[in-house]
Amino acid sequence: MDSSQYGNHGTIAGSPTLIDGRFGKALEFNGEDTWVEIPHHDSLTVRQGITVMAWIYTSRYNGPDGVDWQGIIAKGNVPRSYSLYTEAGGGILLSPGSSQVEETSDGQFERNEWQHVVAQIGDGVKRYWINGKSAGSVPFDRLLPGKIDQAPVLIGSTHDTEPPENPDRHFLGLIDEVRVWNRVLSEPEIISQMESGTTDAIVSISPASVKSPAVGEQLMLSLNVTGGENVAGYQMTVKFDPTALKYISSENADYLPEGALAVPGIAKDDTVTLAATSLTDESEGDGTLATLTFEVVSVKPSMVHLLDTLLTSELSINARPRVEGAEITRLDGDVNGDGVVNVQDLVAVTASFGQFGENIAADVTGDGIVNIADLVFVAGNLGESTGAPSVWHGELEAPLTKANLQQWLREARQINLTDPTFQRGIFALEQLLAAVTPKETVLLPNYPNPFNPETWIPYRLAEPTAVSISIYSIDGHLVRTLTLGYQPMGIYESRSRAAYWDGKNALGESVASGLYFYTLTTGDFTATRKMLILK
Repeated sequence: MDSSQYGNHGTIAGSPTLIDGRFGKALEFNGEDTWVEIPHHDSLTVRQGITVMAWIYTSRYNGPDGVDWQGIIAKGNVPRSYSLYTEAGGGILLSPGSSQVEETSDGQFERNEWQHVVAQIGDGVKRYWINGKSAGSVPFDRLLPGKIDQAPVLIGSTHDTEPPENPDRHFLGLIDEVRVWNRVLSEPEIISQMESGTTDAIVSISPASVKSPAVGEQLMLSLNVTGGENVAGYQMTVKFDPTALKYISSENADYLPEGALAVPGIAKDDTVTLAATSLTDESEGDGTLATLTFEVVSVKPSMVHLLDTLLTSELSINARPRVEGAEITRLDGDVNGDGVVNVQDLVAVTASFGQFGENIAADVTGDGIVNIADLVFVAGNLGESTGAPSVWHGELEAPLTKANLQQWLREARQINLTDPTFQRGIFALEQLLAAVTPKETVLLPNYPNPFNPETWIPYRLAEPTAVSISIYSIDGHLVRTLTLGYQPMGIYESRSRAAYWDGKNALGESVASGLYFYTLTTGDFTATRKMLILK
């Protein structure tokens, strides 16, 4: 079972025996027809660096039938990411790349004893370690195959002879705590890994999936433990995408006994390391180890991973739990990334109509083009929010008119998708159409009011007509007439559409403080309201 958040679990071939291992249980392979096969996943690929390690217990150096090697772990053959063997001379061999490179370790491991073997490639060098001590190094300057190698990972066998049930390289003995990294671990890291086994406990990030808040808002994540045993302390490194999140703070939670000492979070560009320990007692069961607070710097999908996670006991015995990360997703339909799906997002989609390509925010359907389908899917998510409901008081770059809403509805109905979100979108557009189709002409209160020196005068038109607004002083004298021309039916309420008065008369002079009246005239309709200038 894979204890990382990637879930690269394997399938057992044959019938290896599960017996006591170096830590917990281990598989005993018979050297003939038993192995573990792990399907390929991109997280298992290596290109520029690798560290592979395992605890082994074997009675032989060589493979079956006198061959020179037996396989511990392998991925691929041609191309080959890596194959780690025991070697007839008593050493270990890491064979990477497209052909075998036979520089074995200088040191030897002991048979019939638990031995920790490590091989790594990086910085132009291939290195070996046995039981935490250097076992030699040789130059190595080739790139590893990376994603070209789509082969599964084998434990207890290799890909040297296909298929793997050919016994040429099968392992005889026990293999425990197999670990692979796509980087070169330092000597202290290798020793830490060697001295710690895995545990059935799980450390996870909660929530496991969360919609990203808007830019500038904060996101809190909890680090939880499930099934903890004899836990007196923890250490973990949280890796995040710095283009999406900025680390703000961390707090030790209440899982450890009261009085536990917590180390302030150690933050780097894309990681933060947390640690805490109790000096008095241990904890059991489930709970929250710590909390993390981030600030959103960009609304985008990203992952938060747990690395190098340790749970420790009062006896300083380290155990590595299974870990589960979290994903940060974008709110469906939130085109502008403000944390709420509203009319702004509809307008953003219409402004991008016809654009082709990848990673276009307005392409919410992900089909590579911004069109009516994206608009309807945004409409189907109107009102969704990553936080508390909010009212938008901003400005639209373009108005939602009766004409364009009618056109969008015609196009959407022609597509005739049965997807529930799409159908909700059509309904939302119908509601918007009704909302932008005034049943009567009306003059609305100006805003702000009182004001100094400017104000906006909103209104609604039930039919197309010529529009003017006259402003009078309290004694009935005409101060200014705003001639707005012939306008279509619609809602004229936002600052970009309402009538604007700068507080000046027809001569361009600022008027005095006091009470004024404004009258809307449209054909046979007139209406008057009052407003107040305070200076």
